[in-house]
Amino acid sequence: MSELYRSNNTPQGYFSRPGCLHLHIEGILDRTVAVEVAQRLEDHGARGKVNVVMGSIEGPQRRTLAAAYAGHTPGTTGDDTIYFCTAEVTNRGHALLIIKDILADTTLNTGAVVELEYVAKLISGDTTCYAPSQEEPRSVSVKEIPGVLETPSIEIHHAIDVISGETDPPLTLRQLLAASKKMNFQVGGWLVRGTNEGWAYRSSEFSHDTDSARTQHDLLYELLGMQVHRIRTIEERILGVWKIP
Repeated sequence: MSELYRSNNTPQGYFSRPGCLHLHIEGILDRTVAVEVAQRLEDHGARGKVNVVMGSIEGPQRRTLAAAYAGHTPGTTGDDTIYFCTAEVTNRGHALLIIKDILADTTLNTGAVVELEYVAKLISGDTTCYAPSQEEPRSVSVKEIPGVLETPSIEIHHAIDVISGETDPPLTLRQLLAASKKMNFQVGGWLVRGTNEGWAYRSSEFSHDTDSARTQHDLLYELLGMQVHRIRTIEERILGVWKIP
């Protein structure tokens, strides 16, 4: 299943480019609500997209850092993400206004998660791209927006893209989890979602080590680089997390 919605002038990889300040709304249960939220964000200057998460699998870090993942897991009982909205914001002030509007949105279901993140580093093959030389946006305080949850500050995502017209994902999540365990990745899990070109696999992992992203990328590329269209590793700064009450 392809993306449900994508703003104009937001090509593949747009939201993972270094320096991109963006927010996610995860765990939206209603398809129509997800698209309407993305369209309202676009009306407020936040271009975005909506994806359908087709499946997910838990990794070992979700157990070892259970408290941290509790704030990042959509749903009131740990339900998997169903619809997933991503939108770019122009600056920190814009982000605060948008997040306040989202948290007040009565159409969003209880347990949906809102995250504000900043892309610090993008690794693709031998190339490492960093965010422009400027001060990183600071985390959001509880005084600025009540309800912000405690969270680790660094998150690593491995992004594997497969171009395919098949109706089923060509790689299974169990295969990816087994591969990441073999390489000693402490992932919180993997998910798969449809894109307009095929399939996108994404991992999540909290980290305190800004050097581990390159090491992991090289190992993953050596294992799977010839089997897929593209492998990227994204290092993000987590600036705030909220759950819809």
